[in-house]
Amino acid sequence: MGVLLQAFYWDCPREAGVERGWWRHVAQRLDGLHAAGFTALWLPPCSKAASATSMGYDPFDFFDLGEFDQRGGVATWFGSKTELVALVEGAHARGMQVYADAVYNHMSGGELETNPDFRREGWTRFRPASGRFAFDN
Repeated sequence: MGVLLQAFYWDCPREAGVERGWWRHVAQRLDGLHAAGFTALWLPPCSKAASATSMGYDPFDFFDLGEFDQRGGVATWFGSKTELVALVEGAHARGMQVYADAVYNHMSGGELETNPDFRREGWTRFRPASGRFAFDN
């Protein structure tokens, strides 16, 4: 049996004054969280979202964890891929598990295109900088 910490809350980077620095913010507290008895961390969606200040529930590029310059910058709202990896490795070094929230049935931030099947326009063209999971109507 373990104790899971939801290691985020709505707009946490802004509320804590650590915009694009949430991964570092949590990583700096790992010793205290472990000492308090937490055995696992639940992280917000880690991939690049439709906007630079998004909590990640409107994913744009599932394969950009903060390493490609798109959607308003390189880092996600929570930080860079390097910082995310450091957080996960730090948690694992303390015997803590890490769970990432993910929203695979949502996509946002696509380009406008005409969908011939529905004969109307939609924001359905995705060409992410990662080069993975590009699609359109």
